[in-house]
Amino acid sequence: MSIIKKILIGIGSIGMLMICYGAIDTQLTKLKEQERIEIEAKLKEAEFKKQQKAKDSLIVEVNNYINKIAPKNNLSGEAIINACIENDINIIFVLAQAQLESGFGTKGIASKTNSVWNVMSYDGWSAEKIKKFGRGYSHP
Repeated sequence: MSIIKKILIGIGSIGMLMICYGAIDTQLTKLKEQERIEIEAKLKEAEFKKQQKAKDSLIVEVNNYINKIAPKNNLSGEAIINACIENDINIIFVLAQAQLESGFGTKGIASKTNSVWNVMSYDGWSAEKIKKFGRGYSHP
């Protein structure tokens, strides 16, 4: 076999090795990407569980606080917290306002309208009129 033929065979072999290496490297890259995606999914799931646990704990605390102040209330701590999260409102402000306005819906016109923050509860509006316009608080 001539030296040129040996060189060409050697170059071909090197080319084949490079192609194989490229294919292996591509497969490794895909595996690494899949592994990264799986790790990120696990981290997101763990973060969600952590947030849910904190939220569940907050619901218990809010319900305990409301029930301590106004045992005969009709409020749902979960509904209040969900609304606060959805509307980016501080839960402390909401609880303070509900307590001041109507004793968490147990005092004044709020006890008849279920309008904890006495929305539309002013002179000239009866409890029936407020209910008719659907302005009272309702929880799930």
